Amino acid sequence: MTLHGPDIWHMLYTDADEFELPDEYVDRAAQAGIHIDKVGGHDQAEIAAYGEHCNGMFLFRARIDDALLAALPNCRHLARIGTGYDLIDVEAARRRGVMVTYLPDFCTEELSDHVMAFILGFARRFPYILHKARTNEWLKFGEIPTPHRLQAQTLGILGFGRSGQRTAEKARAFGLQTLVWTRTIRPDELAQAGARAATFEEVLGCDYVSIHLPLTDATAGLIGRKELSLLKPEAVLINISRGAIVDTDALVEALQSGQLAGAGLDVVVPAPLPADHPLWSIPTVWLTSHTAADSLEAKNEALSTVFGDVIRVRNGRLPVYPVPELRGAAIGGLQ
Repeated sequence: MTLHGPDIWHMLYTDADEFELPDEYVDRAAQAGIHIDKVGGHDQAEIAAYGEHCNGMFLFRARIDDALLAALPNCRHLARIGTGYDLIDVEAARRRGVMVTYLPDFCTEELSDHVMAFILGFARRFPYILHKARTNEWLKFGEIPTPHRLQAQTLGILGFGRSGQRTAEKARAFGLQTLVWTRTIRPDELAQAGARAATFEEVLGCDYVSIHLPLTDATAGLIGRKELSLLKPEAVLINISRGAIVDTDALVEALQSGQLAGAGLDVVVPAPLPADHPLWSIPTVWLTSHTAADSLEAKNEALSTVFGDVIRVRNGRLPVYPVPELRGAAIGGLQ
């Protein structure tokens, strides 16, 4: 159904070719006076072409900068369907009176499940065994790198937001001892998860090191050659956060030299990886194509929450989940 009239909001739903939008949400938006235009990808020129007819956007992978916002003078809401919003220039949005919302609770269960799947898989040497299986190799007992019992091994978590906390809770059930490096130490949350605070170096000294940090100027390239040299040769690095936090070239060097036992990577830079990239061929690397956040339940919860906030902003009300930089900010007369 196409809506017309001066009171109708036009929202762009980007990356529609990759992320399906069920009809029930299109109908829900229409009932609230919102018409949705689907954009197959996230090309900035294609988005800019909507000009004054764009009142807002649903965002997955699109980069939103000040120049693009200048081309969309009536844009009032950037609704990120996900947790990370590093591709959005929030300060530019604030200056132009544009609200930015996100999903702080998005896919906590899925991300923590994914980390535990990596840990269990590496403990049982699945990446190496499956790599050999692709060439029809049935390994003899002595040809498999010796597995380790999880109980009493250590898990280091970098960042202790919701996914980090839930991962620690699940790790405790398997007998893992969890150390956490976080800027803001909250003793109650650590105690509830069965974890303890540690220094950055102590966390890097664990058997498994899992990254749960947002991508910021401070975390970009955080794990480079120096940091990788602090990991034990038998350690496994896990990244379900943002690819740019890890120096990919340095990681390849560490894996190829045997300085690091393995890596479970849901995110990488560049993404997608070129077909000839060395990470594809390293037997102790497990790549999962940025799928850690995915589940039917997560999709439904995400769309329902985001659409709720879009409707609130459309009606002149404050959203429930503005990005932290805009909490309490006077944006576009929202009340």
